Amino acid sequence: MILITGATGFIGSHLVEKLLEGESRISCLVRKKNKLGFLKELPKQKFKKINIIYGDLLDKHSLEKALENITKVYHLAAISKPMNIPKHVYYDVNVKGTKNLLDACKNNKVKKMVLISSMSVFGFSRDGNPLNENSPQLPVSDYGKSKLLEEKLVLDFCKNNKIKLVVVRPPMVFGPRDLQFLKLFRLINTGCFPLLKKGRARFEFTYVKNLVNGILMADEKGKNLESYNINDGKTYTIKKVFDTIAELERKRLFPVSIPVWSVRLAGLFFEKSCALLGKKAIFSSGTALWMSRDNIMDISKAKEELGYKNEIPLKESIKETISWYKKEGLL
Repeated sequence: MILITGATGFIGSHLVEKLLEGESRISCLVRKKNKLGFLKELPKQKFKKINIIYGDLLDKHSLEKALENITKVYHLAAISKPMNIPKHVYYDVNVKGTKNLLDACKNNKVKKMVLISSMSVFGFSRDGNPLNENSPQLPVSDYGKSKLLEEKLVLDFCKNNKIKLVVVRPPMVFGPRDLQFLKLFRLINTGCFPLLKKGRARFEFTYVKNLVNGILMADEKGKNLESYNINDGKTYTIKKVFDTIAELERKRLFPVSIPVWSVRLAGLFFEKSCALLGKKAIFSSGTALWMSRDNIMDISKAKEELGYKNEIPLKESIKETISWYKKEGLL
């Protein structure tokens, strides 16, 4: 029996949906009763195959019950992005919560874990070269630092307790059910968007369905105790992505070229102002870095060892995402 943590979320719900194409039944760890998140979007015939188990990473007793008769765990539950929360919450959930899960896995003789981590464990490329699995791990956010600690904890624990492990690291993920990229789609929908360095900076992301395929390939073909970077299989310039979104939204995009220094300064102002109000800035100096600096991944290992490639191209993936946003009345 398979257990998925984080099953109610954006990526987790897509993984559940894909697994149910071949599995007869899957257990999903859900934090609160009646809080089924995106699992409610699954077709009824698939939802009937889900075994809902209520539990929490911070509740050891609930995890012991949840892991009964489980042989494999896909671990996605986490504080999954930078948020306006106290620093210790990242570590409480992503590190201490994962340790609780590992202890329950050991006690229930779970045979394998597939951990979904993040490219944030690397921070950004210091030398401009693509980030591969052996690049220096220098996270720049509390989120990234907590995910790096989580990775090291899981690797040591599984090695010492003979639990098989594969780690998957995606960059930013978008697609139906995602609400983070929605801000970008909405801004482009206005027709006006600031570009740094004329949008020539290259960046990485992955469509959620491509990522799910990568996760399943890593589970099936990945080597024990190894990690795999997974992205969309191609590197895009920011301008290429924005132009494609605008085309599919049927909007004419009027990019405004702005100096990097001025955007970084504005980002720092937003950060300081929002911090005083106890809120998270919707725009930061980090955003300016993301929009002006090449930050790309090397997924040669996934291609060679897993046979990974993106199944859904950029234009189709953006079209599916826009369609979902419109169906939900979000765009």
